[in-house]
Amino acid sequence: MNYIKQLNAVFQVFYCDQRLNNSHIGLYMALFFYWNLHHFEKSFYANRKELMVLSKIGSRSTYHRLIQDLHNWGYLRYFPSKSPN
Repeated sequence: MNYIKQLNAVFQVFYCDQRLNNSHIGLYMALFFYWNLHHFEKSFYANRKELMVLSKIGSRSTYHRLIQDLHNWGYLRYFPSKSPN
């Protein structure tokens, strides 16, 4: 997996998608960072609190709306966990 090629490809898609705002992109970049830490595995766990800090999102409802948007728009597949960890 080439990190730079992946980033360039997603930014080209971001450029054309008028639905996205800076918060969507910030959350996606935080998730991309986690994906890299997990060696680009098909699926991985990410902590909501850490993602919110990393992407500068201050509200849980905003986080959930943004991640659902990214899921619904096909940028990622999100499978929520009820685990507090």
